Amino acid sequence: MTLTQFFYSRYLPEMEAKDRSKLTVIIYENALDYWGKLMDDPPLEAVDGKLVDAFRQRLTAVTYTRAFELPIRRNLHDATQQKHLRSVRSLLRRAGLTNI
Repeated sequence: MTLTQFFYSRYLPEMEAKDRSKLTVIIYENALDYWGKLMDDPPLEAVDGKLVDAFRQRLTAVTYTRAFELPIRRNLHDATQQKHLRSVRSLLRRAGLTNI
């Protein structure tokens, strides 16, 4: 099982049962999107501290453009990188990984 599979099959139903904020779900989904794109969403048993550190490093290289500034590429703000890292770590802990 991957982290994304864990989220949608086990954690999201629990969140919905507890009537969690839709914004919280979106934050997790955004973090999982980056996790999938940057790390190929490996099986949970393959995830360790080194892999999470690699994710953190790869987040620093992510760029984006704003629609009204098409030619300008920007790096994700440090706070945004930290938000995605916190979200992924939180989900990994909920999936039972304590070695991260």
